[in-house]
Amino acid sequence: MAPTDVSEQNVRMQQFGNNLRRRAKELGLTDAEVARRVGSSERRYGFYVTGDRESDLATLLRIANVLQVDADRLLRPWDEAEPSKADRLIAQIQSSAAALPGDRFQLLADVAATFAAHDAKSGAMAAGSKREKKVYENSWLAVLMVARRMKF
Repeated sequence: MAPTDVSEQNVRMQQFGNNLRRRAKELGLTDAEVARRVGSSERRYGFYVTGDRESDLATLLRIANVLQVDADRLLRPWDEAEPSKADRLIAQIQSSAAALPGDRFQLLADVAATFAAHDAKSGAMAAGSKREKKVYENSWLAVLMVARRMKF
């Protein structure tokens, strides 16, 4: 295997940094939050984002786990097609859930189940109907009650 040109290496590290930024933005995460979840300092993670340093394999895998993406995806050019809003929200929920301890993870699952149950009971309704608004008001009340149990 031929040695890698230094400028080619720099381009790859810049691409990696750009992918980190893009994926974190899709998930609504700051660099500081990603660093915290990865178990790294903000400064060290910042070096990865700017392309100034390479991460080791273990760190790369932790970053990929936090960002809910395959490590390979972070290393290759990003597909320019924007993910759908639903895909971004699902990934954001997965990323947040991965950072929760077991008891809070269960509460998150309970809240999701509550929303699903409300949607199933409400059936197919016209967007913005009075019944739909009432169902979602009740859903939010349930979420607030769960949040109080979590002692935010």
